[in-house]
Amino acid sequence: MNRGIFHLSILHFLRDGFYTSLFLLLPFAVKDLKIDLSQIGALDAIINVLGIVIAVGIAMLVKKIGGPRLLTLTLLFYSISFIFLSQAHSFLGLIVSVIILGTGLD
Repeated sequence: MNRGIFHLSILHFLRDGFYTSLFLLLPFAVKDLKIDLSQIGALDAIINVLGIVIAVGIAMLVKKIGGPRLLTLTLLFYSISFIFLSQAHSFLGLIVSVIILGTGLD
């Protein structure tokens, strides 16, 4: 297997793992922050809308810097998002972390 493809696969696997694990943590946020499920739905909508809005810009960025670098940048955004998520003590903190996560979508 080509070494570049292998690295790209690993980065893509990690990115998808971060994205999926966020939704696994949301039930704990409902319990700990005492927010309702409609607010969780709003968080999901923010992630999806940001992904749609920045998709064209991300496509142009891939042409300039390449896929592996973009996936590395995405993992950085996801890591920052999870740091904010771990420090969130309110719904506003969750919104900030979800906005950072949505910005990292590609």
